[in-house]
Amino acid sequence: MVTRTYEVRTHGCQMNMHESERIAGMLDEAGYAPVADGVQPGVVVFSTRAVRENADNKLAGNLDHLKRVKHRSPGTQIAVGLASHVVPRWQGCA
Repeated sequence: MVTRTYEVRTHGCQMNMHESERIAGMLDEAGYAPVADGVQPGVVVFSTRAVRENADNKLAGNLDHLKRVKHRSPGTQIAVGLASHVVPRWQGCA
């Protein structure tokens, strides 16, 4: 049996790290296994909020690189998860 593999790449704050851990847990439960550094995974997930230009540029650069990887390995899947920052209900209240 072929093991399905994944890599979660995180850009951003601590909340992104938490969300990435949750994504990894869901992939583990679905039968996927994380890959070691330097190994091409079957699935690449980007976890980012892309609310700042730097994070947005990093995401674009990574996707550009993976476009070439996908061309060489058509079975590779790429997923981008964008989450929005949650603004406290009381912000701006006097």
